[in-house]
Amino acid sequence: MGMSGDDGSNQGDAPVAAKDRDSEDKPKADGKEDEDPEDSDPDAGSQPDGADGFSTYRGPDEPTKVDIGSAPYGVPKNACAAFTDETLAGLGIEGDGSNVDIGDSVSCRWMNMAPDGTMHTLRVEYWVPPGDQESTSKGKRVYEFKEGGIATLGTRLEEDSLDVGDESKVVLADSSLEEGQMEATALVRKDNIVIEIARGVRTDSGDAGLDYADVKVLMPELARQALNNVD
Repeated sequence: MGMSGDDGSNQGDAPVAAKDRDSEDKPKADGKEDEDPEDSDPDAGSQPDGADGFSTYRGPDEPTKVDIGSAPYGVPKNACAAFTDETLAGLGIEGDGSNVDIGDSVSCRWMNMAPDGTMHTLRVEYWVPPGDQESTSKGKRVYEFKEGGIATLGTRLEEDSLDVGDESKVVLADSSLEEGQMEATALVRKDNIVIEIARGVRTDSGDAGLDYADVKVLMPELARQALNNVD
């Protein structure tokens, strides 16, 4: 499942998310690594129109370009800085997230209810190997462990490999606990660090709140933005 460090064709002056979005014009330091997105979609960035628009949001108009230094990487000081304000608004997320730092991992969660009663949730979590934080081989083990834990309380409906980081995948699952609850998960490893992004939608009607056609465009974009937030 190992993936190339290249994330697709050159997208020109694509926006950079998180901590690097305000420093795009700064010269690159030695060892800087660029990963260009491949998952461009003509419908990405379409403006949400009510709750249904939030559920079908595919990301900004221009895919984010990964622009990070060389390994080893550390968990960010603020996981809530992973995504741009534009992206959070497109996902129907309002307000500040809740940041939790426990040393080897840091996470942030957001939650918002749309006017029609649809619940939108977003979570990002970063891990480095406990006890040996700079180890790439142990980072691979963390990735394997986290991959096995996706949708343990539901059913995997769709999944594919992604072209982000060294290895990554996207999974769409439903919940065995609550009708109408669906969650899309992107898991990515870059050298020693592992990142998981989970985007959930729960509808009052019990209808499916996420479509895989939207998920497979959105989740690689969220993964690129989150990767730009590593230390």
